[in-house]
Amino acid sequence: MCPFERVILAVTLTASDHDLLEYASLLRDLHILQAWQPVHVLGPGGRAQIPDFLSDRPLPVILGGAREDALLSYTTAEKADLILAGHRKQKRGIRSLVRRLAMKAPCSVWMAPEGSPRRLSRILTPVDFSDRSASALEKAALVAKAAGIERLDALHVHFNSIAYTLDKDEQDMQEPVEDQFWRFCARIDLHGVDVDFRSADSPHVAETVNREAEKMNVDLIVMETRGRSRSAAVLLGSVTDQILMESTIPVLALKHFGARMSLLKVLLDKEFQEKESPRFG
Repeated sequence: MCPFERVILAVTLTASDHDLLEYASLLRDLHILQAWQPVHVLGPGGRAQIPDFLSDRPLPVILGGAREDALLSYTTAEKADLILAGHRKQKRGIRSLVRRLAMKAPCSVWMAPEGSPRRLSRILTPVDFSDRSASALEKAALVAKAAGIERLDALHVHFNSIAYTLDKDEQDMQEPVEDQFWRFCARIDLHGVDVDFRSADSPHVAETVNREAEKMNVDLIVMETRGRSRSAAVLLGSVTDQILMESTIPVLALKHFGARMSLLKVLLDKEFQEKESPRFG
């Protein structure tokens, strides 16, 4: 089964699209995506000059209007299940766009930073034991199976200030985090893929995920756009934001439970339209 069948390739009609096209070709060869449609949003007064390497079919669809709204409208109309977008190292604006798309799009968003390795051999999924992180782990296993990867990694970043106020007997009664993980895994279809589990204690979830991913030489981080649990290491939207904004590794931000936000809500959601991109010191 191909995890993603209808893919929007968000192109800029610049040389950086060459990297994105090669990365998309890798995912197609690994049977992770089936087909894609390049899409470009033309700025006011701009002219579309299609590079030679994008001149093969399918030719890019050229849209007008506000970049974010145009991409969301087209994605919704085409019932796409994935937006694949690049990120130029010297351009933060594209990364901010990816972050907003991940929060608002009716489908998953896969960010491939410029210079991403042309391989997919190790996948990391942050988990907080919520239903949404269970969904992310299952989807990561599906991607791994399609790519012929036999094992994937799961990381739980835990910081619980309450634990420091408990006496030793109370702390001893807490269920070991590894036991929590395997009980959590028991309800997930891992598609025959094995999982290696590790945990870390830190109040900075996103920083820890990015650091551990780089240390482990991971090729892809897979996570849901939002999580809910009683764990202190909840994968909130702000954590996904920070990972998308700072990761040098490709990130697949899954739309929780595959839910599709209505086009009207997407376009009229003032909270997202007016919210500034997060700043991290």
